[in-house]
Amino acid sequence: MTYKIRKRENMEVYMTSEIVELDPNDFRELEENPYTGDSQEEFLKYIEDLNLQYNEPSDELDFEVQEELKKLGENLSWTEFGNSAEQGSNTWFELGEEDPAYRRTGGFNISCRSNDN
Repeated sequence: MTYKIRKRENMEVYMTSEIVELDPNDFRELEENPYTGDSQEEFLKYIEDLNLQYNEPSDELDFEVQEELKKLGENLSWTEFGNSAEQGSNTWFELGEEDPAYRRTGGFNISCRSNDN
């Protein structure tokens, strides 16, 4: 009997966007979806909820504020600042069968791993 074995490595990549500077007061007077919070956490949640990856900044905002927001959305640019591979290898062996239906494991139906307990 033969076995299909592969070596696998997992790593995390650490990336960040450009830093933008925003003033909560620029968002308080908006007719649609004004910012009403009072804390850093509330403002960060407000910005996250704008879902800038899929939505344009409000036309009610000044052009400069819109441009800053676009750096977190449509004009997003990532810069890598590290990855877990730099800290050492996280590798193991897997035994299984090739199966394209197993997309989350790279097309491999895993029976066992060398790092299983």
